[in-house]
Amino acid sequence: MSRLGALSIGCFYACPEQVVRSIAALVKLDPKGDYAIVDPCAGEGDAVLSFCEHTLGVAKAQAVNLYAAESEAKRSHKLVLNTRLALPHNGDKVIRGNAFRVDWGETKATHKSGGQILWLNPPYAEDPVYVRMEERFLLRFAPTLCPAGLLIFILPVSALRASAATLSRHFVSLVAFRFPAEEYATYGQVVVFGYKRPTTL
Repeated sequence: MSRLGALSIGCFYACPEQVVRSIAALVKLDPKGDYAIVDPCAGEGDAVLSFCEHTLGVAKAQAVNLYAAESEAKRSHKLVLNTRLALPHNGDKVIRGNAFRVDWGETKATHKSGGQILWLNPPYAEDPVYVRMEERFLLRFAPTLCPAGLLIFILPVSALRASAATLSRHFVSLVAFRFPAEEYATYGQVVVFGYKRPTTL
């Protein structure tokens, strides 16, 4: 997609379902666990909800606490509807609006030290202060993870350098995977996995 095409949808690129399934296949979750998942750029919620189903199964996925936000009006409306159907207990944790103005109590009101998973597929754009918008989102939402919480960070490979220092300060066991060949040719994206350090370097 062209730069103008990206801007027309708020610089948002939905994660393809094939990639969501591939990500889920790499993540092993305890079906008996109690999970809070943070997604500040959730779009219509398709990716993160699909990830929950593929990693936990439909029944257990319904018990996930999803803290999600979307700023674009049409997508946020669909996000709320999709989440109500998939997670009827989720309450008011899904927000229509700017993620940077959202306060979920850093997810600690419900989950003592933060979320267990941060699904982060931020807008792909330059930023005058942080170089890249992806880096701005990473800095803001890394603190929402509990120690040893899992980061799933989806971004263009060209934007990875801007977040390299932040990733090394906040996370350990970092590994990156390219999108499958067909999707990579179109989007040039990678998925970065890492676990939150107990303390930031």
